[in-house]
Amino acid sequence: MTVEFRALGPLEIVDGGQTVRIAADKQRTILAMLVAHRGGVVSVPALVEELWGGTPPRSAVPNLRTYVMQLRRLLPPAADGTHPRLITSRSGYALRTDDGETDIARFEALVERARQAAAGHDLAGPPAHWAAPWHSGTGRHWRTSSKDPPWRASRRTSPSGT
Repeated sequence: MTVEFRALGPLEIVDGGQTVRIAADKQRTILAMLVAHRGGVVSVPALVEELWGGTPPRSAVPNLRTYVMQLRRLLPPAADGTHPRLITSRSGYALRTDDGETDIARFEALVERARQAAAGHDLAGPPAHWAAPWHSGTGRHWRTSSKDPPWRASRRTSPSGT
């Protein structure tokens, strides 16, 4: 079963094609911070600041623990089933994800592949999924009059046609 943590857009967890509902705003905020830190520990003070701003209630830390406990119950199990998703450390909390489970990690991997392709001047044949944004719903390339990919066609000629 595949799990996706989506933070580049609406915050979502998708487990086996089903969206996991996280209704509480504070739980969503905690999850967003954990996903954004990509496995790194988010400190308790940072979470308290994000959840309540400069005026946290006296019960902020116990409330945070309750939100984390509830969030733990909602998180899908890890692929190998041997480790918990949400880790408690001395200083805070971390979300353990496997490779490619977060859209942030997938995006960063695609950016790195694009950088490597650009550094190697290998822009002639990017993988098909890189070109997906330039395709219409009909499956035809948006610039049918040119054999060049759109990034080359736009640089090939100036507005005056030279």
